Amino acid sequence: MSGPRSIVPASVVTAIAVLTTAAMAACPNPVRPDATEQSIRQLMAGTWYSQGPGPNGAVEHMYQSFSPIGNFEYHDETCGNAPGIPCTKGYGQGVWMGTRQPDGTIYIRIQFSDLRRQDVCTGFGAYFTDPNTMHFMNGGGARRVQ
Repeated sequence: MSGPRSIVPASVVTAIAVLTTAAMAACPNPVRPDATEQSIRQLMAGTWYSQGPGPNGAVEHMYQSFSPIGNFEYHDETCGNAPGIPCTKGYGQGVWMGTRQPDGTIYIRIQFSDLRRQDVCTGFGAYFTDPNTMHFMNGGGARRVQ
C-alpha cells in the first residue's frame, strides 16, 4: 500500500487495531449516522491515516474513510520485519456516527463488517488540534490525507 509513512510522530500514533481490540463488541444497538450533527460530519469527512504497532513487532498502516452521510470503510496493511513474510491486508465497511461530549471531545461510534467479523461495534474518543489532525483519547492519532 502506498501512501504517507509517518505523518504523525510515532509517539503520538497508536494503530486503530488497539482501539478496536479493546472496545469491540457485537452491536446490540445500531449506529445511527443521521443522529450526527452537521459540524461533526464536516470535521470527520475524509480519509484519515495512522500507523502504529502491530503484533510481534510489525507496523500497521491504517486508512479510515468517513463520509459526511455516515458511511465508513477502512483499509489496513500490517508488515513485519521478517524477510519473505508477506504483509497482511484488511478491509471493512459500515457506518459511523459522532457525538460531542461535555468536555468538547468527539466520540466516534462505528458499526462495521469485514472478512472475519460481522456487525461489530467499536468506538473512540478524539479531539482535534487542527482540522487535519485527530488525537485519540488513548494517546494515538491520525492525520487527514484526503
